[in-house]
Amino acid sequence: MNKRKNKNYVSRFTTVPELVVGKKIIKRGDTVKIKGEKGCFYSFWGVTTNPDNGIQWVDCFYLRKTQLCGQYSYAIDRVIPMPRKRKSVTGT
Repeated sequence: MNKRKNKNYVSRFTTVPELVVGKKIIKRGDTVKIKGEKGCFYSFWGVTTNPDNGIQWVDCFYLRKTQLCGQYSYAIDRVIPMPRKRKSVTGT
């Protein structure tokens, strides 16, 4: 049987793990919502740019019960940052 050799694939796209929306900075792994998608939460992965034509999009993973399910790409203007969870303070 012929085995294919593993070749390292180099992508021409560049990905940045942060996005600034208004006054908030979204980092890789933060939970976001997408305008037009009802009841869905996504985990932010990064902003990808195609250097050939300058088009940018956001890569996200769909969250189902805190598990990553599928990868989706959306326009940058559709991203809504979710507030971060506060640390709980136990009474003394």
